[in-house]
Amino acid sequence: LKNKGELSEAASAFRQAVEWHPHSGIARSNLGITLAHLRDFESAEAECLAAVQSEPGLALGWHNLGLVYFLQEKNEAAGAFQRAVAINPRLPDACQNLGAALFRVGDYQ
Repeated sequence: LKNKGELSEAASAFRQAVEWHPHSGIARSNLGITLAHLRDFESAEAECLAAVQSEPGLALGWHNLGLVYFLQEKNEAAGAFQRAVAINPRLPDACQNLGAALFRVGDYQ
């Protein structure tokens, strides 16, 4: 659903997944990034934070948290992307987004 642009329906499906599996970092992370696409950044951030608290080793969770921060132009995005890359350096989106976040804050090294 999310990939088809049916974001409201996707958010509902991910909410149900979170109800069934409240400690699933993947379910919370997917709900969070979907809420971010719906421009509900406060809820998106809360879900992504819950995802990485439930599963601190979930690279996708840190990446999605970074995206939520990045979309809000928060400097914390770089730190979240760095955690994602540290966990899984082969996650190309996290590597690319880390570069963009560092560029945004003026860290060119």
